[in-house]
Amino acid sequence: MNYLLLIILLFSTACSFKSDNKKKENSTTSTREPQTGIPEDELKKLDSDGDKISDYDEIQYGYDRHIANLPKLRVNFLQDYNITVNFDNETNFVMDTKIARDNPDFKYRVGNLFLKENSYDNAAKLGRFSGVSWGEIKQQDFTWIKYPEIDKDFYFKKAREYRYWSKSNIKDSTISLENTLKLMDSPLFESIEEVELNFYYYSYSKESYVLLHTEKLDRVFQSGTREDFQIKIMNPPAELIEDTYFRHGEFIISEVKDFFIPSMKMKYSDLLASVKAKTIPIYKTTPFEFDLNYVAIKKNGEKFIDILTKLYSDKFTVSEDSLTQVEQFTTNLPDYSYLHEVNKEDKLGKWFIMTNKIKDHYLKHNFTANDAITLSYLTGTELSKRVDEKVYSFSKEVKSKDNGKLYALGNITNNSEMEISIFLNELEGVDLNVKDGSFAYRPPNCRNCTGTNWSVSSEFQINSFSNFNRQWFVKSIDEAKSSFEILINNKVLNLEELIALNHLTLEFKGDESYKYLHIILKDLNELEVIEAGKENVAFIRMLPIKVGEIGEGVQINSMGGHNIDKVFHAGLICLQESAKRKIPLAVTSWKFDEWQKKVPWGQPDRRTGYKPSKGQIKKYWTGTIVDLISTITNNYN
Repeated sequence: MNYLLLIILLFSTACSFKSDNKKKENSTTSTREPQTGIPEDELKKLDSDGDKISDYDEIQYGYDRHIANLPKLRVNFLQDYNITVNFDNETNFVMDTKIARDNPDFKYRVGNLFLKENSYDNAAKLGRFSGVSWGEIKQQDFTWIKYPEIDKDFYFKKAREYRYWSKSNIKDSTISLENTLKLMDSPLFESIEEVELNFYYYSYSKESYVLLHTEKLDRVFQSGTREDFQIKIMNPPAELIEDTYFRHGEFIISEVKDFFIPSMKMKYSDLLASVKAKTIPIYKTTPFEFDLNYVAIKKNGEKFIDILTKLYSDKFTVSEDSLTQVEQFTTNLPDYSYLHEVNKEDKLGKWFIMTNKIKDHYLKHNFTANDAITLSYLTGTELSKRVDEKVYSFSKEVKSKDNGKLYALGNITNNSEMEISIFLNELEGVDLNVKDGSFAYRPPNCRNCTGTNWSVSSEFQINSFSNFNRQWFVKSIDEAKSSFEILINNKVLNLEELIALNHLTLEFKGDESYKYLHIILKDLNELEVIEAGKENVAFIRMLPIKVGEIGEGVQINSMGGHNIDKVFHAGLICLQESAKRKIPLAVTSWKFDEWQKKVPWGQPDRRTGYKPSKGQIKKYWTGTIVDLISTITNNYN
């Protein structure tokens, strides 16, 4: 009986299990992903960020389904590059910036993303009015890498050198440079290949960017490994070298145009097009890092707060309509009216937002996939150093002459920095040639002679002049400093005072064959020389290092003797010494105005034919011939 009951219970239990399984097979699953509340089979169909990975798989792999997974590259220029120009007259110019890798000055990776430069400039230009600005954000801003500002000292030297060599037409030229590329670590993208690079430069004549060169790299780039590669550009346009580089101090722009992703069996451009259709790009930069993320967005758009919540969760703060904190960086820069007021604040910063042009307030605007947002944390120092314009000047063979030569260098503001190189080429002018002489006479003594108790003596010099031109071998930095003045408007700056206050540096550069003086003037806001409400202009005045005046011919310097009329004898001796040499009597002689009345001016001597003439005052001087190169960097203020 007990066995029968047990069998019945087992049978009924088995039937109940079978019934439940059949019910499960015939019903729709109700399993939900805990973070989304979306059914599992729907998650498998969704690709919210367009990165070709379903939302379900992204969750399983531990990725954020709202942040697109893309290969991230770090592309930069190396510091090394070479420019070689061969001219029709068989001369050539070579500039090589090669620096040994163990040199502490070597910058292994240089160059900034266009978008970073654009957002920083907008923050500097409009930041004092609001923490939000808008600008034209183009796709190239996310990919173009600009070669950074060229070292001014090196640039000045080479710009002058090129102008001396380039007296003939260019026959051929080559630019060799090095890039570096790193595919950031990611288990999704172990390698890329068939990388295609574009190189551009800015044409000032066309006022647009020009494609310079395209190169496809026949190699595989593995994730986590930084690789260097050389690019050689043959016969670039002359305006790139002569105008863009040597006149404006700008160089080349590079971008990764496209590459193949083996793990996805597709090109990056195709993957990016899919991502861009469903996301909004968010570019964030801080003093320590930068990052570009594509954040999934609804078709009808989403608010700024909602977008940042997807990207940073609760690790950001918006207070009184301003972004004040993202992750570990918090706005703490004091308010300012002019950027030069915060140029020493290298530890305090502020968050700035830049978007493409929108009609509504950024917190009310519905951002779509057609928009873009940048978040930039800038210190006061970084803000104050953003460049508004550069004023470049080159003047060849500037001659001070005997009275100085004034040159305008350009407009200048309280937030400007000026650099000048003065190449000390030659000296020219009029030399004063002096030959010293003396005269002395005493009558002979005798017992029966009368009228012999007197004597006369004189010291004189003979002044003549000659033109000269010779190479300038500078004896000291003081000699070089005496050859110029720097002015703002009409006020001459005190160089010694500026050096003592650390507003001006002045040092010799070059070698024994030639030297040049390199000058840097900064912190103009502390000098009280900039006048508000008007255009302020910086000048340099090249000065002669020596100027004097003296009469030509025999010049009496002093008279001695006793029992004589010294004034009368001064004229007599001057006339006698001048007649011997047939040269004028210098009007700068001792007591000239008193004795010159007794000189028979213009009357020929019956024996020699000599006609006395007045040696008029002439100027002797040592002037300078220099090359001037200057750049005034006017930062936003």
